[in-house]
Amino acid sequence: MHRIFLSCLWAIAMGLAFGQGEPRIDWIYTYGGAGDQIPQALSRTPDGALVMAGSVIHPTPSGSATVKVGMDGRVWFERVDRPNDRNYLKASNQCVDAEGYIYVVAETGGIGQPTYSTTLKIAPDGSLVWAHQMHPVNVEHLTPRSVAVGSDGRVFVCGAEIRDRDGANSFALYCLDSSGRLLWQDFLNEFAPSTDARSVFVNRDGTAIVVRGSISNGVSSNLEPLGRDSYIRKYSSTGSHVWTRRFSAIRQDGERYLSLYRGEWLGTGTLLLVGANTVRGGDGWMESLAYVLGLDHQGDIAMSHLLEHETNVSHYRDIAVSDGSVFCGGATGRRSSYHQGLMVKFDSELRPIWQALSNPNATRSAGFTNVAVDPFGSSYAAGIVDQNWGDIFCSRFSSAGSVQWTFVYDGPGSNSDGTKGLVVDEEGGVYIGGHAANRTNADFVLIKLRQCMADANGDGRTDSLDLEIVLERFGLEGPTGDLNGDGIVDDADLALALYFYGAEC
Repeated sequence: MHRIFLSCLWAIAMGLAFGQGEPRIDWIYTYGGAGDQIPQALSRTPDGALVMAGSVIHPTPSGSATVKVGMDGRVWFERVDRPNDRNYLKASNQCVDAEGYIYVVAETGGIGQPTYSTTLKIAPDGSLVWAHQMHPVNVEHLTPRSVAVGSDGRVFVCGAEIRDRDGANSFALYCLDSSGRLLWQDFLNEFAPSTDARSVFVNRDGTAIVVRGSISNGVSSNLEPLGRDSYIRKYSSTGSHVWTRRFSAIRQDGERYLSLYRGEWLGTGTLLLVGANTVRGGDGWMESLAYVLGLDHQGDIAMSHLLEHETNVSHYRDIAVSDGSVFCGGATGRRSSYHQGLMVKFDSELRPIWQALSNPNATRSAGFTNVAVDPFGSSYAAGIVDQNWGDIFCSRFSSAGSVQWTFVYDGPGSNSDGTKGLVVDEEGGVYIGGHAANRTNADFVLIKLRQCMADANGDGRTDSLDLEIVLERFGLEGPTGDLNGDGIVDDADLALALYFYGAEC
């Protein structure tokens, strides 16, 4: 009778796996109203919440909106910042420090006025700690692109100065202390060729600040565009320039682009960057290959990988690093056909382990823009299906690279939805941040998915091998695996763990 009960319990636990392992929506948070509310990023805070910052278009002038939502869906705060009733504040990026303080960078300006950069420091309770304004040094406009915070509280903001007469850009970087005072700046005043700064990275020990940007290749003798290269600058912790590197697409002749979108540190010395190597082919069409490279502390390419695929269009849009493994997500396809979401796993030397494709709709293109990894080896990627009339989608991949499930969310209207961030917690919660649009407005949207926790190790099976991980999640260490006291540790004990410790599907 005892074994019959356990077998029944096991069947119940496995039968609750959301339809053969599919996740279910636990809750959805939206923030909006009239006009467009477009978030720029999603960050996890150390006090168990999620933060999104973006722009609120209406009422005018535009403001910078910051929302904080608990992992249970409870709203911690919603705030909108505007400089005054004439000037706008348009958020461009965000980050969170180890104490839970939120940093938002935004472009500030007004009709016919110069633009400048505003940095907001917001406390965990939603109160404003300080706001810093940085005005352009050389020309009319300064637009911030990215913000990062070091372990000592210093804040780094990068972007571009923009010249009115021709729209040319020049690289800009500055550093604030934890009180919002300017420590140092580097505005290059180099507008030919046009350069800018797109992302700033601070390594874990705070000894290196690396800025990613782009630089124009100009035009040919026939006035045809030659594309853009990637442009990387490194600084010491005191703001001294260490080196500058310029990287071109692998083919050097004609129009070419080396686009690097996201980066992640591998340890404290190697910076991994992902993007696409794009050239114009002999038939006049642009061809791109997904590209990942690793820069050593001298700025040299220590390792790289160019995706060899049968398609002629591919790229990476995001990267995650976990336990020495590297996960890159993007899209791949042919020019004349639909694209699919692309996920590739590498080892620590950028040797491919597996690659996988996912597209929930065979008649529309799809691509991933955000990647995350859980503590137990499974990886996740989120993006959109069809960038013009898109739906949000998310796939989970096992440690062996198989697609375990794919979730699709169609927002309240028929216009394009999009993703801006992806977070996975220790209990299997999957959080997708982005926006959902209809014909009149777009709202912030944050979706929590609840998935079956029985397949704890992500190998695509539910068996006794998952028990140890489930017990560890709930703080049970030592010889506690034999929960039913029958002298063996097996799948019946896993069923009990899932049932009694709240991890059931």
